[in-house]
Amino acid sequence: MLIFDDEPHICKAVELVLGGDGLETDVANSPPEYFRKLKEEDPDLVLLDVVMPMSGVDVLKQTRKMKPNVKVVMLTVVGSEAFKEHYKELGAVDYINKPFNNNDLVKRVKRIVCG
Repeated sequence: MLIFDDEPHICKAVELVLGGDGLETDVANSPPEYFRKLKEEDPDLVLLDVVMPMSGVDVLKQTRKMKPNVKVVMLTVVGSEAFKEHYKELGAVDYINKPFNNNDLVKRVKRIVCG
């Protein structure tokens, strides 16, 4: 799974939580790094921040074009139902509010990755 957030400490926290539960993760902190890794690694899941210098919504749209079958979960501090519906319309399979509960994060990611 690929984690893309422009805040390195968020990436590290998510990586530690998921990695500590046996899930394989990789991190990207910039759009060029993210798109390179998305292309090269072919992840089964992307955890994507919404609020970044390059809009997470724009990144989601480009991700859908590059890898239409990759599952994308939005990490967001924007919790309105309208935004959540918009993410899903654009192809996100779920969204997780920040700050997140570690157990909930693991449970939801495993449900998406493992079925």
